[in-house]
Amino acid sequence: MASSNPAPSRSPAKAQRRGAKAPGVKPQPHKPAGLRERHKQDKLHRIKTAARSVFISKGFDGATTREIAQLAEVSHATVFLYAQDKRDLLFLVFNEDMDDVLAESSAAVKKPGPLIDRLLRWYEPFLRFFSTEAPIGLLKLHERGNADIGPTPQSVSVDRRKEIVQRELSNLFEAAIRSGELASTVDPMLATRVVRSVFYGELDLWLRSHPHPSMARGLRDLRAALTLIVSGMLPRK
Repeated sequence: MASSNPAPSRSPAKAQRRGAKAPGVKPQPHKPAGLRERHKQDKLHRIKTAARSVFISKGFDGATTREIAQLAEVSHATVFLYAQDKRDLLFLVFNEDMDDVLAESSAAVKKPGPLIDRLLRWYEPFLRFFSTEAPIGLLKLHERGNADIGPTPQSVSVDRRKEIVQRELSNLFEAAIRSGELASTVDPMLATRVVRSVFYGELDLWLRSHPHPSMARGLRDLRAALTLIVSGMLPRK
């Protein structure tokens, strides 16, 4: 004989445990993921700060990833979650700063004018940055000399900047050729490579010769070097 008693109703708590939603209750945001992201960014900031400090005080060869990890108060293994090796850590230190400087340079050369003036407007933000961060500038030269060893997580940004610089400077030379300022026989890509080599040579000399690099002197010496190079690209009369 069937029981006439109604089936007992499940409590809201049991229903929620079975996956049912209590009426009127809004789902809460999942906070742990955001907290993990903040912790991750905090570790990244500490690693970048520590790496900058150790690289500046001891140079690239004297710096060790273990010392950087200790200063950042993270495990040695944690460092390699953000950079593949010590060289990659060097890129990590520079990438954000160099992206900002590059953006400033790209904006500065939009103003028309003689090629030499536009080249100086391109390089002025770099000189300004390195005039206050001279040790970083010398490390930057080390970065440039070791940027083609192979792809790493941070070197992707380095390669991207190189492509932007090559394109932007080539555009300046192409514009000068079209206007007749330079000879039509000038190869914009070759001219760009030559000018970049001249800049890095002048940068190295400027940073090593003066404990406190002068912007005025840096721009004057760079103008003289660029004028000499560009003079060989002028149309023959």
